[in-house]
Amino acid sequence: MALGRGRADGVCQARECNAQAVWIITWSNPKIPWADSKTWLSCNEHREFLSDYMRYRGFPFEINPLGPTDQLDGYSTSDQ
Repeated sequence: MALGRGRADGVCQARECNAQAVWIITWSNPKIPWADSKTWLSCNEHREFLSDYMRYRGFPFEINPLGPTDQLDGYSTSDQ
């Protein structure tokens, strides 16, 4: 049983935001070279905020529109 909405629901991952995500931010921490890249989902309102966070931390990142075939915790967005 899920306690709340999460990635698989396709919602923005900014704190306390429940808006539908429309962007996927792929990032990595260069201080952990063996770690895989991570992804965050973002709504339009929080896209710049999350980008600024990555810039401040010096993390390389890429922003792309969330597409129907993107994987969200094992489910593609076309499955929803």
